[in-house]
Amino acid sequence: MPTATTMRQNLAPPSHDDDYTMDDSDRNDQWLFTDDELLRTPSITRNGITFQQEREGRSKGCNFILQVGIKLKLPQLTLATASVFLHRFFMRESLKDFHYYNVAATALYLATKVEENCRKLSDLIQAVARTAQKNDQIIIDEQSKEYWKWHDTIMFTEEYMLAALCYDFNVEKPYKLLQDYLQLIKVENGAAKEKDIMKAAWAFINDSHLTVLCLMFPASTIAGAALYMSAKFNDTAFKDGKDGKPWWDVIGVNLIDIKKACNQMADLYENNPLKNADGKYPTTPETEDTNSNRTRPSVKLTDEGHESTTNSNGTSMQDAPMDSKLPDTSQSAATLDDREEGEFVDDDDREEGEL
Repeated sequence: MPTATTMRQNLAPPSHDDDYTMDDSDRNDQWLFTDDELLRTPSITRNGITFQQEREGRSKGCNFILQVGIKLKLPQLTLATASVFLHRFFMRESLKDFHYYNVAATALYLATKVEENCRKLSDLIQAVARTAQKNDQIIIDEQSKEYWKWHDTIMFTEEYMLAALCYDFNVEKPYKLLQDYLQLIKVENGAAKEKDIMKAAWAFINDSHLTVLCLMFPASTIAGAALYMSAKFNDTAFKDGKDGKPWWDVIGVNLIDIKKACNQMADLYENNPLKNADGKYPTTPETEDTNSNRTRPSVKLTDEGHESTTNSNGTSMQDAPMDSKLPDTSQSAATLDDREEGEFVDDDDREEGEL
């Protein structure tokens, strides 16, 4: 894999010509992309990396952030910010030019400063090097060559990351919204079930960082999708609002977007190499024409998402025909140790432990 010195020789300096002052609408919209735009990233258009390979690289990078963060005992919110920085970076730069480990380490370094959960740079480099080499006993100090390789790489990549992010460090995270939404809507089975809903929804959001969900939907939709999938996983439903509104209208989130986000996550759980899935995880129809995706206790929905006047017989989501169970969210899909860490670009292949 190219070192920071080699990369500095091959890459043009980060350009700040396109930097601009953003108003609120720009800040909300510039990091949300269409499906077509996600298929035209620099990795794909410039270097011929496939969408699947790019997704794998992003996922491994976020996995790396998680494992380093555990060693440094960083809060989940800081790890989430770092993952978003990584995904945004690869919308402007290519995986061919920047290895996902290098970007992950830099994103985490930047996130610790943004979230004011700073760690000593020497401690961060030690955790990064040990994770990369899969050896927690290796000694990495300021006299070692490995230490200065990572130091130079992080400092070098940070310049490009700041330019790629347009110095926009604002990241709205779904976790707080999740708690706010559960204050607005009530679970059918009471407070005891609400804890299970929160636990599964939190795990859903954690796993979503392995995907490009943060580039497709705002935090409100991701939080809504987390509640939707959590309700199905826990075999429960949410009560309607006082005026009879379904729960997604109460929290102000579009149902179609919720189901699209759930389908993205179903694909992650389906294809996650750590899971031994015996069957297909059920995707959610993006038009509401069956009982298979109801998270309300006593109504049937029409294609437009409105209540049907022909069904108020108290049926609940237990009526849903489920071909297989939803994934076990009691443990995160993101674990590094069992994954193969080979690079998908031949000339970037590296031996274990090589920077």
